[in-house]
Amino acid sequence: MGEVFADYFSAAATAAAAAATAAAAAASEAAQQHRQHQQQQQQQQQQQQQQQQQQQTRALDLILWQRRLGSVLLLPLLLQHSLLPLLQQQDKELLIHRSTAWRPVAYLLLDMPQQQQQQQQQQQQQQQQQLQLQERTPKRLQPQQQQQQQQQQQQQQQQQQQQQQQQQQQQQQSVLPRFFSACILLSCAYMTGRSKLIRAAALRGLLQLLRPLLQQLAAVRRELAAVQLQQQQQQQKLTSGSKHFRLQLRA
Repeated sequence: MGEVFADYFSAAATAAAAAATAAAAAASEAAQQHRQHQQQQQQQQQQQQQQQQQQQTRALDLILWQRRLGSVLLLPLLLQHSLLPLLQQQDKELLIHRSTAWRPVAYLLLDMPQQQQQQQQQQQQQQQQQLQLQERTPKRLQPQQQQQQQQQQQQQQQQQQQQQQQQQQQQQQSVLPRFFSACILLSCAYMTGRSKLIRAAALRGLLQLLRPLLQQLAAVRRELAAVQLQQQQQQQKLTSGSKHFRLQLRA
C-alpha cells in the first residue's frame, strides 16, 4: 500500500510540475505577445509622428518659399511636384503641343541639344553616301546581289526608324522639365525685373504657359468627380437592392 501511495503522489507531483511549466510557458508567450504589441504600437506612433513632422516641415518650407520668392514662383513649383502626376500621357502631350505653340516663349522649349543636331547631320551624311553608291553601282546585277542590297536597305531603314523613335522619346521626356524651367525663369524675370515692360512680358508669358496646364488639371478634377459620383450611385443601388431582398425574405 505504501508503494502505491508513493507512486500516486509522485505521478501527481510530476503532473503538477508539468502543469506549472505549461502555465509558465503560456505566461511567457503572453508577455512576449504583449511586448510585441506594445512595440508595434510604439512604431506606429513614431511613424505617425514622423509623418506629421514631415508634413509640418513641408508646409513650413512652402511658407518660407512663398515669403522669399512670392506666389508667382511658388505656383509652377507646386504644379510640378504635386499636381503633374495626376495628368495622363495624352494630357501631357496635349500640354506640350499647346505650350510650344506660343511664339514668345517657344525658344525656351524647342531649343534642341547639340547631340541631336549632330545625330541628324550624321544621318543625312549616311543617306547621301548611300545615294552616291547606288548611282555608281551598275544597273544590271545578279539576283543574289539585288537581294543583298534590298536586305541592307531594309536594315538601314529599320535602324533609322529606331533612331527617330528614340529621338522623339528623348524630346518628349526633355520638354516637361524645360517647360517648368521656362516657368521658373519667367517667374524670376517677373520678380527681379526693374522695368514694367519686362515684368509685364514675363507675367504674360507665364500665364500663357500655365493656362493649358490649369485647364487640363480642371478637366482631370471634373473627370475624377464624375467617377466618384458614379461609384456612389452604384453603391447606393447595391445597398437599396440588398435591403429590398432582405425585406422580401422576411415577408
